[in-house]
Amino acid sequence: GSETAYFLEFLNNKQLILKTSNDLPLYYFGSLMLTCYGIATPCFRLLEYSDPEFNTMLLNLERASHIDAAVHNKILFEVKAHPFVLLYEYLPSLSLFDIGENRANVLLNEKHFKSRELMINLGKMITLDIFLNNSKRIPLVWLNNGDPNNIIFKVNLDLLPPNAPFKNQKIVEVILDAVYGIDTLPYILNPQDKVMLHNLGDYMNTLNDTFKLLCYEFKSVTIYGKPLESFEFKSFEKLKSMIKNSTGYNLSPTNLFHIAMGMLIMINQIIETELNPIKEVINFVLKDAIFKDWADNYFQSANTLKIEYFRYILDFFQNLKDDNDQIFQWIEDTTFGIYQEDTKELIKSTLT
Repeated sequence: GSETAYFLEFLNNKQLILKTSNDLPLYYFGSLMLTCYGIATPCFRLLEYSDPEFNTMLLNLERASHIDAAVHNKILFEVKAHPFVLLYEYLPSLSLFDIGENRANVLLNEKHFKSRELMINLGKMITLDIFLNNSKRIPLVWLNNGDPNNIIFKVNLDLLPPNAPFKNQKIVEVILDAVYGIDTLPYILNPQDKVMLHNLGDYMNTLNDTFKLLCYEFKSVTIYGKPLESFEFKSFEKLKSMIKNSTGYNLSPTNLFHIAMGMLIMINQIIETELNPIKEVINFVLKDAIFKDWADNYFQSANTLKIEYFRYILDFFQNLKDDNDQIFQWIEDTTFGIYQEDTKELIKSTLT
């Protein structure tokens, strides 16, 4: 296939994920964008073929796989065929499927001390996915069922006995440190392409319908004083179904309210930093491609990152905020900005 991931375990018990893909620069861009906007994602770095570490890694992979000819040949073909690979940190974590109904009823419940933070951060992730047009995670504005495997929750091992089988769903004494996004794959609709411009128009119409309903629901609770407990948040039907099907847990109105708050917080963060972060990240992804991409597939994929697409979404977010200034002011007055990250500082630390 066009992409493969390998799980690597070393003698010192360190573990990594190695990823190859023809869309590697888009995955790289997606991971960088999550980091620069303060969304948790496993530590990662790009490794290119001329780096001595690349050859050392390849040699060790060949040695480790020699007893399995199929794996050995696949490594030779997949890794050597790409001038760049991505290395990801392997986290002790639970996917939505791993949590299980009993634990979800405790860990995701609105009364749990981590629930508010987890749900707000999940909402922020959803908005950034919408900004990136990443449909491979949460099915809110896309005609698919999403992919629950691309949401993971880091487990705090410090609070568990050594070698505790935390994936065992009967063990409920786990603490979920944070919600992480993995395998973020943007799909950039280039408005300079006639077909993509048409698709972008459809996408904008979907965003308008979704956020119009979401802001109405949020305003009904925060401005007009409707009781939260009885609110359905119909804009989240597909999200509720995905969580229910994955964990057996029904998101409560309070859960959904916090997710909506997180989405609006990220919209405000994107508006405040405008397009500068995206320009910097695109340039960072492209910086070595022309000179080091002997296969030309990295550059071709990276070249689909068009700033004009992001200008469309940014303008939409700005108009949305202008039309719903009351709820954005309510969020600022209520949270004092504690959930909004400093994108400029995150860019400095990420791209240097």
